[in-house]
Amino acid sequence: MAEHDLQYRRLRIALEYEGEHHLLDPDQWHRDIERDDRLRQLGWAVLRFSKKHLRPENEAGTAGKVRAVLLARGWRPGQPL
Repeated sequence: MAEHDLQYRRLRIALEYEGEHHLLDPDQWHRDIERDDRLRQLGWAVLRFSKKHLRPENEAGTAGKVRAVLLARGWRPGQPL
């Protein structure tokens, strides 16, 4: 199984931070795409984020994206993750 930057294993959600080196290194970018494809074939939801997603002005949108996938995968507020 691939290593994730953050995961919700029970819900099969992987969160990946894509630093600039991922885009500048063609081999790394290829491995990332292959990894994401394998995870999706195994039923995982894969969310990818860049540093722009983590800026304070984008915090609500990024958190909303994660929350939507958590809810779609069966999590309910108040339940442990």
